Amino acid sequence: MATKRGPSYPALGLGAAIHRAKQLYDQDGKAQTTQDVAIQAWGYTSKNGASLRTLSAVRQYGLLDGGGDRVRVSDRALAIILEPQGSAERVRAIREAAESPAIFAALMKEYPDEVPSDATMIAHLVRRLGFDGVAANRIVEAFRETVDLVKQSSGDDITSSAQKSAPDDQIAP
Repeated sequence: MATKRGPSYPALGLGAAIHRAKQLYDQDGKAQTTQDVAIQAWGYTSKNGASLRTLSAVRQYGLLDGGGDRVRVSDRALAIILEPQGSAERVRAIREAAESPAIFAALMKEYPDEVPSDATMIAHLVRRLGFDGVAANRIVEAFRETVDLVKQSSGDDITSSAQKSAPDDQIAP
């Protein structure tokens, strides 16, 4: 019997995903490489559940470009990695990355003024969006880390600007 796969979500917060993109950039610069080489840059020895979740998360934030087995560090990642702290381009790239995972855009739209308690977000994720409890907890942890990173980088909150750009149908259970 096949199991139903839940909606997609990044397994890492944005800070960890940026760190992974920087590791790949430090190893291969802007050159295109294979997924196998990318995950080795991150300390994995082979494609497995953990390495594929990491690869998926870095992609969901828009920090990797490429299709199929080929990847390279994206222009967004380069702006975050190379631009000086506090520069408008770096802040914009961090904000765009934070809003890229569809589930984060949905949460920002649902809670445009303030991020609520973990319990409130978990209930929303489980009851309305079809996540299981384990995934909901992981999402909340990654979301909070991401929101904190945006606040640190810009002194601003991402939830109020994201409500303008998040389509209603971006997340489906």
